[in-house]
Amino acid sequence: MINIFDQSGSRVRRDDQLSEELLALPEEQRDLATKFLSGALDCEEISDELHQAERELRRLQSVEDAAIVAAAKAGPAQEFYDAHRAVIAANS
Repeated sequence: MINIFDQSGSRVRRDDQLSEELLALPEEQRDLATKFLSGALDCEEISDELHQAERELRRLQSVEDAAIVAAAKAGPAQEFYDAHRAVIAANS
């Protein structure tokens, strides 16, 4: 059984079939393959974080749009600022 960790050490891949295939490789190729798989896990983790950030950005854009609509309906400047703050506070 071979365990492959990403660079942060937070994720691991355990795979019996992969373990057998890696152990069949010469040591130099095995080390290279292990580094490649570790990098792939890092890329997967970064991709997950990017998708989470994109979802949060869309949520914040929606909050901003709601604040703009509320502000447009508010009237005078002070009411605009109050409505804007209220919508942002309610959605943060």
